[in-house]
Amino acid sequence: MKNLNALEGIQIDDGMHSQLAMLSKKFLLILTVWHRNYVTRRSLHGMSDHMLRDIGLTQNEAEVESRRLFWQ
Repeated sequence: MKNLNALEGIQIDDGMHSQLAMLSKKFLLILTVWHRNYVTRRSLHGMSDHMLRDIGLTQNEAEVESRRLFWQ
């Protein structure tokens, strides 16, 4: 609590507020991309050969992609 009380006296000017808003938007965008990667790669893992052919992937390509980490 002591550290939180120390932050109460900090003044944030318009420039800092603008930078914080921009960083927040970038962070949200990164999280959105990571979530999309996670969901897409999990979907690839369960697709049949027929479904993979429809999107132009082989079973091997889908397996490699589905094993990638969400931030890659």
